Amino acid sequence: MARRLVEAGVRCVTLSYGRWTATDRTSRWCATTAASSTSAFSALIDDLDVRGMLDDVTVVVWGEFGRTPRINNGAGRDHWLP
Repeated sequence: MARRLVEAGVRCVTLSYGRWTATDRTSRWCATTAASSTSAFSALIDDLDVRGMLDDVTVVVWGEFGRTPRINNGAGRDHWLP
């Protein structure tokens, strides 16, 4: 869909994929949402490249931020505390 919108001349495309939080059950989240979003992102890049559009498009991907690097008791990561 993103590639089709770019082909149609849309100048800015924003997509949301899944639930971008890992406050609990981090490994389960990584095995589902993170893994499938990686496949979707890779397919978009390949699709743009095959069609010769990759040099004309800026693709930005980001996820969750502001979590501690440590796994908590709920198998997730906590918010940074001030």
